[in-house]
Amino acid sequence: RQYWANSVAFSPGILWQMGERRDFPIGHLRRTLVYIFVHPNFTSAIFGGIMLLAMGKIVGEALGSFRALMIYVLSGIGGAVIYAVAVPTGAPILGSFPAVYGMIGGFTFILWLSLGAQGAPQARAFSMIAILMGVQLLFSVFGTDMSWVADLGGFATGFSITALFVPGGWSRIIQRLR
Repeated sequence: RQYWANSVAFSPGILWQMGERRDFPIGHLRRTLVYIFVHPNFTSAIFGGIMLLAMGKIVGEALGSFRALMIYVLSGIGGAVIYAVAVPTGAPILGSFPAVYGMIGGFTFILWLSLGAQGAPQARAFSMIAILMGVQLLFSVFGTDMSWVADLGGFATGFSITALFVPGGWSRIIQRLR
């Protein structure tokens, strides 16, 4: 277990050191991606896999396999970078949850558009992430685990990236903001 934490876990401290030294070795940069494929325990792998299958199916059917894969990968990277910025002294992270939360972000964006087209309240699209983040925040009160920041960062990244991948999605956001 210690081997994985030392060789593939994403650590905010390493990212900050690379930035300070302006030296970005591939061995350390790969951690921003590889950590989503290695889990700290079997339970984490099972839950991550189940959530990925559910969200990946929905997002993949709506956007296509390649776009779903891009959302997954880029959300993992985005979650790691946001975690490093928000929690620079945070513990190393492992597991697919930031990337899976990115898929939830993609699903949320698709649902948000669908509810808007139906004239329904679009805020309902955010109920799943509100419940999941609420549960995580509740558990973090009893511990020092700040990995929920990476999950929330993955969600935000997935939501944003999906806006670029959905046909007409970006123009709808601009129109909505105006």
